[in-house]
Amino acid sequence: ELEAVNLGSTCQIHGSPGPATATASAVAPPPPPPQLPTEDSVDALCNSLNKWHHCPELYKAIEAIRFIADHTKREEDSTR
Repeated sequence: ELEAVNLGSTCQIHGSPGPATATASAVAPPPPPPQLPTEDSVDALCNSLNKWHHCPELYKAIEAIRFIADHTKREEDSTR
């Protein structure tokens, strides 16, 4: 079992690692199973995901990623 090694630094996103446990029995219990999505939650998620095209910066970034992926795929296909 791997344990986190603290070298005196902390992650800016996650913070410092917690104290290492000596035994496997001290492991936290598994999280409860996620709730099944309801029709309202699915509709809300779909509505929020479909609004990305209203942000010009995000739209340009996604188009750039698609462009790079398309050209990478074409290059890989041409070398086969």
